[in-house]
Amino acid sequence: MIQEVDIRPVTLQPWELSIVRAMAATWDFPGRSNIRGREDRAGMLSTDSMIGMLGQYAGTKFLFGAAALDKFLISRWHANRHKLQSDGGTDLDAGNVDFKTSLRRDSGKALLSYNLAVRPRELHEQTVYVLALVDTLTDDRATVHLIGWASAEMLPTSPTTDGPLAGAHVLPARELHPLPPFRWRYFERCAA
Repeated sequence: MIQEVDIRPVTLQPWELSIVRAMAATWDFPGRSNIRGREDRAGMLSTDSMIGMLGQYAGTKFLFGAAALDKFLISRWHANRHKLQSDGGTDLDAGNVDFKTSLRRDSGKALLSYNLAVRPRELHEQTVYVLALVDTLTDDRATVHLIGWASAEMLPTSPTTDGPLAGAHVLPARELHPLPPFRWRYFERCAA
């Protein structure tokens, strides 16, 4: 279905990173983790929040170009106001897109060898799930690879039973649909 050439890298600039960091700092809801223990979760909350929001912002930037900042801030404002409620699979206000983001821990591992994992409580009909992998995160730059998307209907009906993703509906990245080749042309010269 998808090939390496279909992956959409999104580079975030220092000013964008500072905004995402500021929003991650406001997210003090501990939630749950199926990978980390309770103590680890508390210690890694700001990092986990930051990784998730980097994927959300990169996806928003890819879809909306220059309007991304506004859309991201409004979505985060709503999420912060309703921390105890599920977002219903909506990372974009009034949209059916849920960005599933992970940190790429092994730069030697092929991007298409990762998996999209959706926990049962995060599975919603008619939602589009986008796999994002954060790579090259430094103090002043981040690259987020938008791998591809799947509908809720494409996910396996039964969760996987073993490994760190046990309990999640797991779809290999190679089975995702490619994102369209959007390109924002703000600074291209207009034809006379």
